[in-house]
Formats: sequence, C-alpha cells, structure tokens
Amino acid sequence: MDKFSSHDDQDELFDKEFIPLDQARAEQIFTPHSLRQQVKSPWEIVKLQVITTFWFTIIAVIWSFIKTNNGLVISVLCGGLVGILPTIAFIMHLGIYPRNSKNNASQFVGRLIMAEVIKISITLILIVLVVVMYDDLEWLPFLAMYIITLQSYWIIGLKRKN
Repeated sequence: MDKFSSHDDQDELFDKEFIPLDQARAEQIFTPHSLRQQVKSPWEIVKLQVITTFWFTIIAVIWSFIKTNNGLVISVLCGGLVGILPTIAFIMHLGIYPRNSKNNASQFVGRLIMAEVIKISITLILIVLVVVMYDDLEWLPFLAMYIITLQSYWIIGLKRKN
C-alpha cells in the first residue's frame, strides 16, 4: 500500500507541533520592517546598472591601455547597454499607465507580461545587432558585463534588506 494512500498516513508528514498561521503569528513573523518596500523606484535599478557599467568600462579602458586590446572596451560597454536598455523599456512600458488603473490585478499582470515580452525582445534584438555590427566582439567580456548588469536586480534588493 502506498505511503500517501490514507488520511492517517498523511498526518504523519506534519510535525506534531505544527501550528497554523493565524493573524497574531503572522504579525509576529512579518514585522512592518520586514515587509517594507525594498526598492523605492525601479529607476534605482537602472542607476545601479549604469554605475556598474560605467566602472567596468573604466576598468576595461585602463586594461586596454595595458594590454593594447581595442575590442575590450566596446565589448564591455555593449554588454552593459544590452542589460540597461531593455530595463528602461520595461519600466517605461509599465509607467505609461495611470496609477489608478493598477487597481485591476488582471490588467496589471497583463501589462507586466507584455513589458517582459518587450524586454526580452529588445534584449534579443540588441544581442543580434551587437554580434552582426561589431566584428571585434570579445564574447567573454560582453557576456560577463551583461550578466553583471542583470545582477543589479539582486544586488539592490540585498542592499535594501540590510
């Protein structure tokens, strides 16, 4: 007989001290501090992406003078832009709609999905454009900077959490 076939066996899966989450316990676990908004504005993410791209591009400029590598700077800059520009398009698409229209959850989710489709499409188009138009592309710095730029979403959340 299967372990999960009877109701009595399923009760053994839970700890004997299992306490359902009620209002008082939820308020104790989820304090106002833990529920505060982590990111005040989506433009903070773009700002961090721009700052990150700027500093890595400066490092690439310095490194290219040392190693005489001309393709490094443009590859790093393009990787950053491929991360930044779709984020801007995503934010702008969501920002087109008035604040009071965000009360309808299904409309908001639809706009969120459409914004994500736009973001992914722009990302793919930009990657193809960079690959086609720039012959001296160095893949490792390009992809590394793109990935670092994408990590701004996580970094800004961690920064706010502390």
